[in-house]
Amino acid sequence: MSLRTRRGLALLASMLFVAAACTQATPSAAPTTASQPPAATEAATEAATEAATEAATEAGTEAATEAGTEAATEAATEGAAISEDILFAADYQPAEGTPGGSAVIGNWQPPDNLNSYYSNAFATTEVLASTHPGLWETSSDGHWVPDLATKMPTFGDGSVREVGQVECTYVPPPPAEATGAATGEATAEATEAATAAATAEAEPENGFEVDLEIRPGLKWSDGETLDLNDLRYTWEWNLDPAQVGLVTGTTGWEDIATFEVAEDGLTATVTFCAPYAGFYGLLANVILPEHYFSEIPIEEASERSMPVSEAIADVPTSGPFMFQEASPQAVTLVRNPNYTGETACGTAPCLEELTYQFYADVDGMKAAFLAGELDVALNMLQADFDSIASVDPSIGEALNEPAWEYEHLDFNQGDAIEGVTGSGHEMLQDVNVRKALYQAVDKEDLFQTLFPGQEQDVQACSNTPPGLYWRLEDLECPAFSTEEATAALEAAGWTDTNGDGTIDKDGNEAVLEACTSAGRPVRELTLQKVAEYFGNVGVKVNVNLVDSTAVLFAGYNDVEADTKCSIYRGTYDLALYAYVLTFDLFGDFYFSYHSTQIPDLPPHDGGNTIRYSNPEMDAALDILASEVQTEAQVQAAIKIQELYVSEAVEVPLYYRTSVRGKSVRLQNFFKNPSTASDMWNVEDWFIQE
Repeated sequence: MSLRTRRGLALLASMLFVAAACTQATPSAAPTTASQPPAATEAATEAATEAATEAATEAGTEAATEAGTEAATEAATEGAAISEDILFAADYQPAEGTPGGSAVIGNWQPPDNLNSYYSNAFATTEVLASTHPGLWETSSDGHWVPDLATKMPTFGDGSVREVGQVECTYVPPPPAEATGAATGEATAEATEAATAAATAEAEPENGFEVDLEIRPGLKWSDGETLDLNDLRYTWEWNLDPAQVGLVTGTTGWEDIATFEVAEDGLTATVTFCAPYAGFYGLLANVILPEHYFSEIPIEEASERSMPVSEAIADVPTSGPFMFQEASPQAVTLVRNPNYTGETACGTAPCLEELTYQFYADVDGMKAAFLAGELDVALNMLQADFDSIASVDPSIGEALNEPAWEYEHLDFNQGDAIEGVTGSGHEMLQDVNVRKALYQAVDKEDLFQTLFPGQEQDVQACSNTPPGLYWRLEDLECPAFSTEEATAALEAAGWTDTNGDGTIDKDGNEAVLEACTSAGRPVRELTLQKVAEYFGNVGVKVNVNLVDSTAVLFAGYNDVEADTKCSIYRGTYDLALYAYVLTFDLFGDFYFSYHSTQIPDLPPHDGGNTIRYSNPEMDAALDILASEVQTEAQVQAAIKIQELYVSEAVEVPLYYRTSVRGKSVRLQNFFKNPSTASDMWNVEDWFIQE
């Protein structure tokens, strides 16, 4: 997210985390519950959304009535007055713990790299929540809470403030592939845009400053001093010209003009040269130990800095635990003797040891949980609930709670790679074909097939699950209709001319390669149903199950160009997986849909793996990267959702709940609905036999 204009800066706090007003389901075993949001805030959100919707649909829209306008203004004003409390006043009260013991966490998708700057595997995030916390984190009730920081910087106390024009110091390198060696038309356009952006002289914009304070006396696990010089180094490290493979690029870091650290290292002033509303999330990132990382050449950091191997034991940690050993089968952590922080057991983490155990598939993990071998079983869906709900009450319990997640089917809209079958089909570049395929999917039948007997509260329509403040409720999504889908395909020129049962056009058969992660029966079944639905309209689908870590989600530079089913390399036609949202509107959308984020572009770190390119979408996303004003942000989010549906960018299949298994002996476990992971408060976990 970003900010622009004097008014926009003042409104940042009131906009960024209105999502905290969403009602969260509380685990039955939780000792405390989140307080309900004030009605004024909900009214403010509704009023802002309504106003933004009217602004976004200028033609043919009636002007708001005077009474309605006054009501919206009043509600918004009341909401803004209490917004800062909503952002930071978490209601988290852990039970007093007992020191000692160990816990085992189960997962079936191991991390590919333990450096989160090079890995988007959620397992990496989960492990690092135990070893490398940031200045602050997201609580289970949706608020920012300090971790290594002494306090949250806020607009109210002046520690976040606007300044005048600030000159940016970072100069991005021009894309190496700006000569036209792109894999497709969309990529070529994005290359041209990236080249222009890289070579243009930026005009100074109004900037802003953030004052940081870190807790005194902090040490890395190896005894070296931990202070804000390490965060300053992290900024410099991310912008090193030799960097390759950063999964979120340099966005945000490049907007920092200066990072001035006091002599004692405990305070710093970060000056942003451009409006960047995502600064809370940016500055909450993993802090790297300068004394360790400075000894590793940048060009070797991806492989050497934090490998999933025995060498991980050498990496200093800042969190409650430190690395003992790591392999694709398990990561073992032990208590960090140098960690000091307020915990349920005083100033040290309660647990002595924490093990992340990785299984070949979800069934293996569930079996381990049912046998009492795990304290937490992660990464499960609705389909898994019934199979663990029968757990012996003396062993554990099954939790099924709302999440900001949705399962979706991706269309690879880039040009096919020469010599690579299933690397983007020409039919998927036609919006009318994508709409037809969208209509071919019977979402109700799919949900009941996957989750028999369960009710679907809201059928998935957009890329914004219920509970997020920018969600547009009245979107009209294409209704399921095999007949209409068939007619649309025929209108687009796709008919079965040779009688083989598969539609074709200009000699090109409608045969699509669909990819998803192996080891998940629900995903395999989903693609089988997709193949059935698409088959009903003459499109053949071949189902491919691949390793999620080594192939499907592997970084661009971690697989060969012709590796089948790599979403970053674009070697797929259809891909099935889930997306987990935060309340960071900018981060949730920008990297996934902006044309400059297509990973074929150097340094190959973009997240637009569907190769989608649309100037209208870019314009809306650019607002998220340049505005903080509530009305502008919500209007942009509405436009993004409208385009998502009208362009059939993806097929959202269903909004997910997340299922967890928890042992009865583990205390202070609070599931987190965001990407902060369930380990956000791991220092407070304790064992009660």
